[in-house]
Amino acid sequence: MLGNGLSVMTAAVCRRPFTPVDLFAGGAQGLFLDWRDTSTLFQDAAGILPSAPSGDLVKLGLDKSRGLARGVNFFEENPVTAVNWTDNGDGSFTAQGLNGTLNVMGLSAGEFGELQLTIAGSGADSLNLFDGDNNFLGSFTGDGSHRAIFKASGSARPQLFNLNKTSFTGTVSGLSLRTVAGKHCLAPADAARATYQADRTLADDGDDSLIAPLTGTFSAYIAADGALIADEGVVMADNYDVLRNNMVGAVIVSAPLTATQQQQVAAYFGVTV
Repeated sequence: MLGNGLSVMTAAVCRRPFTPVDLFAGGAQGLFLDWRDTSTLFQDAAGILPSAPSGDLVKLGLDKSRGLARGVNFFEENPVTAVNWTDNGDGSFTAQGLNGTLNVMGLSAGEFGELQLTIAGSGADSLNLFDGDNNFLGSFTGDGSHRAIFKASGSARPQLFNLNKTSFTGTVSGLSLRTVAGKHCLAPADAARATYQADRTLADDGDDSLIAPLTGTFSAYIAADGALIADEGVVMADNYDVLRNNMVGAVIVSAPLTATQQQQVAAYFGVTV
């Protein structure tokens, strides 16, 4: 213990610089977006194509309020169903040009999952990702490591199989499917995607949006155009558009922030209150 009664660990925490994650200690609901973190933005809803701050469009923005924590690997925890895929017995599967599916249960509807895999011997063939309702999400093309972060729907069984029933030849290994904690935001349509600018802010041309999937009464604090915009006591029903022009990031919390907390959030994002 220290002389003032604080443990060494507690004192270290007190000295740690503020981060918006602190607002969600103890499981408090809401979200935290920081567009300066380029790893959190994607051009597509499946999270296959990262957005670069060079004019790329943004369909998916990840919430960091839960630290982007990953869950267990469902490919290790649950049975894998393989149709016209050969189980090689080492966690890899091989397809020999026959139409087939490879899937595993695990995600609940509405959850986000991260799928990772490595493809070998495919040539130019594409392996396609479908959700539990057989909605096409995106494609993995070419040998190498691939990743997708997508929202599960329906029975929430991700499926890997060939687009338009064409053949696929190759081996997939390193299969991993894990939940990604958070309330991640999606643009409602491709035409509504914001633009990721060189200064790592999002530009809204007037008809773009990013929807926060929150239900209940929340208060939003959005860093945009050099200022912290407060939008307090808003009743949300999975329909709140958090996007603002020249947006750096945002926090949405279940109770209004104090003046001190607003100053901390503004300082974190480098804007004024």
